[in-house]
Amino acid sequence: MIRAFVFLFMTMPAMASALCSAEGFENLMAAEDLAELHTLSAQTPFGAGLYWTAEKDGTELV
Repeated sequence: MIRAFVFLFMTMPAMASALCSAEGFENLMAAEDLAELHTLSAQTPFGAGLYWTAEKDGTELV
């Protein structure tokens, strides 16, 4: 049990970093979803670097 706790404790920061960074986020997505995400983000006034949500005309793009 202690080994599992130590393993999780040691790997959680790396996993969190991969999920929060753009590179890690893109690697976890399917190619079709990633293409749709780039299409939606390019349509926002905030630029293609926005991945999570953007407000445009009072609505949220996810």
